[in-house]
Amino acid sequence: MITLKEIARESGVNTTTVSKALRGAGDLNPETARRIREKAAELGYRVRERKNGAKRIVGVICPELMGSCYARIASVLGASLREHGMEMLLAVSDFDMEREERLLESFTERNLAGIVCITENDLRRALERVPASVPTVVVAANYSLEDRDMICVDEHAGMRRIVEHLTELGHRDIAFAGTGYGEKRLEYLTRELSVRGIHAPHGGVSLSGVRHSRCGYEAASRLLEKLPLPTAIVAEYDDVALGVLRRLGEAGLRVPEDISVTGFDNADFCAYLPVALTSVDCHVGELCGIAVDTLLKKLEDPNYRIVQSIYVKPTLVVRDSTGKVSKQ
Repeated sequence: MITLKEIARESGVNTTTVSKALRGAGDLNPETARRIREKAAELGYRVRERKNGAKRIVGVICPELMGSCYARIASVLGASLREHGMEMLLAVSDFDMEREERLLESFTERNLAGIVCITENDLRRALERVPASVPTVVVAANYSLEDRDMICVDEHAGMRRIVEHLTELGHRDIAFAGTGYGEKRLEYLTRELSVRGIHAPHGGVSLSGVRHSRCGYEAASRLLEKLPLPTAIVAEYDDVALGVLRRLGEAGLRVPEDISVTGFDNADFCAYLPVALTSVDCHVGELCGIAVDTLLKKLEDPNYRIVQSIYVKPTLVVRDSTGKVSKQ
């Protein structure tokens, strides 16, 4: 079987360039792409998988579509796949680990081209049952994988940047508002506060059994019951921050004059709120692009066996919702 590596050697380019040429990527010089395709045909290379309709479909497992972050990831993934002549079969797991395991099994049985599993659960055991012949990329999980490609956001780096920003503004009474799923982000927040001599988030931990804006509203309500109030609230993610902002406004508190608020994920709405939200940008476009490129490499070349663990470095986008600590 002719491989991409052999075509690359004969064409005098790298395997990534060959992969782009064979799948019709738009960011390649047309003359270079034509030359590579001709060389591939001369060597007898054929992309047999695309004769089968199922081999044009990628199964995507997503925890939810209610929150802005996961909905955005699913949308960007779908658009990126379509750019390369693929389609997405989307299934929502509602964060249910057993359902995610069943979906992995179902997608494998359907003989799809590949699988993208967006999860916050530990699916290592279930992933071992997915044949190596089915390219599978895991997105978002914060654990290492030996035989599957894994792409996630470096949440620790994101939380570090939030703490650096807030402490530079003079904040030391910093609270956390989130859900039970936010344990890792809370852990990273606590660790970064400790490094700076702040031994715990202000007022302990304010977690809610619900998600999204209602979570932030309830968490902020509990924080308002305790005195003194924090000078800043770190929300687990942007939808939570919306609820926090609403509750603070009802209490007559001004953001950021009386209290600062940060989000995480940099949803599209952050820049357009009445008080634009400071948030961590997780670079969803780049993350999804890496996931699709990884899948396509393995679809084009079944002998491509390199497994990667990629951590996307987030950046902090500072807006109006954070400011210096007001003088008491």
